[in-house]
Amino acid sequence: MTFTVRAALLVLGCVGSLVEPAFATTLNLAHTPETIYAYPTAFGALDPIAMVDCFEGLVAMDAHGDAIPGQAASWTISPDGLTYTFSLRENIAWSNGDPVVAEDFLASFQWLLDPANAFEFAYLQFPIRNAAAIAAGSLDMDELGVRVRDERTLEITLQQPAPYYLQALTHSTAYPIPSALKAQRGRKGLAPEDLICNGPYTITSRDGELTRAVRAENYYAQGEVAIDDVNYFTIRDVPKGLERFKAGEIDMFYDLPVSANAWIETNAAAQSSIVPFLGLSYLTLNLEKPPLDQPALRRALSMAVDRTRIDPQGVQSDKTAAYGLVPPGTANYAGIAAFLPDWADWPYERRVAEAADVMASLGYTAESPLAIEVRYNSDSSDMHQQVARDIAEMWSHIGVKVELFRADPQEHFTALRTGDFDIGRLTWILDFSDPANILELLQTTSEFNVGRYHSPELDALLLGASRETDLAARGGMLAQAEARIISDAAIIPLNWIVVRNLLAPGINGISDNAKNVHPTRWIKKLR
Repeated sequence: MTFTVRAALLVLGCVGSLVEPAFATTLNLAHTPETIYAYPTAFGALDPIAMVDCFEGLVAMDAHGDAIPGQAASWTISPDGLTYTFSLRENIAWSNGDPVVAEDFLASFQWLLDPANAFEFAYLQFPIRNAAAIAAGSLDMDELGVRVRDERTLEITLQQPAPYYLQALTHSTAYPIPSALKAQRGRKGLAPEDLICNGPYTITSRDGELTRAVRAENYYAQGEVAIDDVNYFTIRDVPKGLERFKAGEIDMFYDLPVSANAWIETNAAAQSSIVPFLGLSYLTLNLEKPPLDQPALRRALSMAVDRTRIDPQGVQSDKTAAYGLVPPGTANYAGIAAFLPDWADWPYERRVAEAADVMASLGYTAESPLAIEVRYNSDSSDMHQQVARDIAEMWSHIGVKVELFRADPQEHFTALRTGDFDIGRLTWILDFSDPANILELLQTTSEFNVGRYHSPELDALLLGASRETDLAARGGMLAQAEARIISDAAIIPLNWIVVRNLLAPGINGISDNAKNVHPTRWIKKLR
């Protein structure tokens, strides 16, 4: 995405070695209302893109979405992986001038886990000792494994080792809140007008459709922040928003819907970026229902799926085909190659022939097909239905007769959780960037293991990985777990979730990443 910027810099360089590129100071960002936002809801419905700029946790994100020191200059982790001790930077401050202190992070966790607040995303901090029990109301708040050792030192103790925990701390559930204001207001909490920031930008106004922010002069790294002002637009009329992008009024448009694809291909294909996101669409199979309890049959079904035709987001990209579970770009999986079964590179005709032979050996042919129901979630788009139809057609060539069942979301998920299904289509978006967040779906005890997969080997690998503090060794164990799941065809991966952004020429500092998070702190804009 930075080719245009590099070209522009080369042109500037040709003028003369003393010529410096001229950078603009205002950045215009846009997203649709469907973009998910999370805590701190203490301040009302806050623009999700603005949140990344306004708040900073103990741990921040670099341009690639990786964890780096934030409000904490450094930290230590105990040898058993349970205790994290964070040393806050000197001279960090809220936008009202008050110092940011360790108590602000304790106040934030207490706010998040207060059962009276019942925050939807509180579970992301359940690795903290007793956090889950406190959120459920079965333990008092003073049992929380977070302790202020002094004004600049915070200690977090976990329930059990969680090598991914630094990634969890980049999430908005770990942003601080001003403890002085919380103490004034008590459990009633904070109001939107109380909003103050501790990140590189300070929000100055919000009117529902437009949020404005300015560079924070008291931010510890403000000297490396190039953009002075940011406008965050919530775009409800996507066609009009696209025309505004074309007119140069928007610099970056996040996570565009399928409905924008045709316009983009005609008007802004060169400015479009398709990025794998932290998500997987897959088929879950009821392994308690014969003959789906037979791994050979499940593998044949997976082999017969032509993933090049599975395109629910309509992007026609080779980045979407999924054969494993861990999305590309997931953190803590460095050096692990994307999982591919040995048949992934076969011509599709060979895969169908092999799968048909397996099905025939199990007694299923075109004359005597396996009758099976495939359930899928209905929404305002017909893309889910098209995917289900495509799969039914693919399986018709290997002795399978599919009956499609379309249901509303609540009915669909209820049927899957109660075991009232044969095969169902699901999508999982990772809560934080770590392979365990999706691999653990298939643990025997997982509430999301709706297919009732049971593998002692997998359970042992995941348990071992949860106790391993060396990230490289842990990654190897998780890779074995992924291979175990796919070898058993416990689920059938279909496609990676991708996002489609638009980026205007002259924007530098954007790095594609699986979180699709791009802090303005790292961005520069050529005039």
